[in-house]
Amino acid sequence: MIVKNRIKVLIADDHPLVRHGIKTFLETYDDIYIVGEAGNGREAI
Repeated sequence: MIVKNRIKVLIADDHPLVRHGIKTFLETYDDIYIVGEAGNGREAI
């Protein structure tokens, strides 16, 4: 089994619809892994 390096992304935006759109777009890429979502920068940290 080959393990491929994946880009890890945490999405932070105060608009839920924008977060959803970004997440949906990024999920189309096999080499991107979404580790989480946050409603603002403070939540992200």
